[in-house]
Amino acid sequence: MRSMTGFASKKATLDYKDTKFYAAVSLKSVNSRFFENTCKLPYALHHLETDISRMLKKQLHRGHLFTSINISDQSILKGTATASLPIAKSYIEAAHEIQQKTDIVGTFGIAELIRMPYVFSTQEQLIDDEIKKQLIILVQHAVETLIAEEEREGAAMQEDLAERINIAQKKIDEIEHHHAAFMKARKEKIMQEVQSYTENEDKMVETRKAALYYMLDKIDIHEEIVRFKSHIKRLHDLLTDKSVEKGKRIDFTLQELTREINTIAAKASDANMGALAIDIKVELEKAREQTQNIV
Repeated sequence: MRSMTGFASKKATLDYKDTKFYAAVSLKSVNSRFFENTCKLPYALHHLETDISRMLKKQLHRGHLFTSINISDQSILKGTATASLPIAKSYIEAAHEIQQKTDIVGTFGIAELIRMPYVFSTQEQLIDDEIKKQLIILVQHAVETLIAEEEREGAAMQEDLAERINIAQKKIDEIEHHHAAFMKARKEKIMQEVQSYTENEDKMVETRKAALYYMLDKIDIHEEIVRFKSHIKRLHDLLTDKSVEKGKRIDFTLQELTREINTIAAKASDANMGALAIDIKVELEKAREQTQNIV
């Protein structure tokens, strides 16, 4: 079992065009109904987003991922600087115009010009396949660290869920025991009342008999108990299942358990059984809260 929440980061020294630089990858995962990935990458690495997202989905399955890659010296991703001649000309012409229309004296030379914004422009260049490979490997190491953290948290969640299920199992066994004794006593009472009508074939008597049997059927929760136990067994199987994605299946099974215990609580006319049903509902609610974070 794996949790959907976790954090991992990895750093490495990479080589690019005879230049060494540091790259850092961080992954933060929070719970989500589906898989999502939000990437924060330098412009020159944007084309890696699809490959990274595909790799993350294949290994993490569910959760909202926040992926970021930072590079210590982003200047290595810059291309050659080129002069923007139209902008430079506009600065020179504007300086001359100021001199002609004001009393300001002095010269406007190259030293002043190169300090003006947008005189030079550089374009970020795409990285080559070698650096791409190194970055993907770094992301993979971060994924492995994240999975290990998710598995550690998942183990604690599995232990807690097992405890909740065991409590629910014990409580339903108690309900079954109380229900058997309750139904036995109620059947005996109804049979005694029915037998007192056997000498009389009046229609009102027949109606009363049917009402008594109907009442007996309405308070019988045997079928609900059988289904509840079947779902409990399914949960035990899911907890030990080797598949990674099991959160949704556990949640759906807990929903079925909740429906059954709600029916049991509604039909149970005994205070002890009602109190036990409430205890089970509390445990199921705790289990469902945990399940929202399972992959």
